[in-house]
Amino acid sequence: MRELAVIAIILSGISSEESCSADKAITNPLADAERFVVPLGFPPGMPLLNVKFGKEGSRIVLNGSTWFDLPNEDVMEQPIVTWDTHGDDDKYTLVMVDPDAPKPVEGGDGSAVGTSGPWLHWYVLNARAYPGSESAYKVAPYIGPGQVGQTIRPVGTHRYIFMLFEQLRPGKLSASFVRRQWDLRGFLKENLLDQNILRPVSMNMFYGTHHEDF
Repeated sequence: MRELAVIAIILSGISSEESCSADKAITNPLADAERFVVPLGFPPGMPLLNVKFGKEGSRIVLNGSTWFDLPNEDVMEQPIVTWDTHGDDDKYTLVMVDPDAPKPVEGGDGSAVGTSGPWLHWYVLNARAYPGSESAYKVAPYIGPGQVGQTIRPVGTHRYIFMLFEQLRPGKLSASFVRRQWDLRGFLKENLLDQNILRPVSMNMFYGTHHEDF
């Protein structure tokens, strides 16, 4: 297992009666993530990506149903992500978005996005699986939950989703991008469905509750 700090996808859109950092055991811990990404072209039933937040000695390992009250300093810093590789020269892409920013859609099935979603929180290309990932190209550096600018204030419980891809062959990177309303659908269509540039490897997620009185 090699360590690497990479990208994640932050999604908001689940309401909860609880606002704590306790883990919730459910049959499929990634079901809420799949409700958003599967209709866009990401396959269901993917293995759990290893993601760790927090300081050395007190790491919080995400299990797909971990909850955080926000703001929380543990998720403000870029996480450590680990995975198994086929060889030292393999390259990977990881993304992190928030499709329901700034407020979850009420009464939906989890597939709808908020008025500013998906919000791109992290996007890394050419990541090799070794500590530090110096070869990685940070298209969008990591920003934590709630760090979306002065004019947009997150409210409610959000899903923060990580998706890892193996790079099968060179692709084309758009000359520009915006974090707000990032085109995840177009990204998956171009790189997975149309040209077979990326291969989905694994995913993970966590929940974060933003409080209105903060």
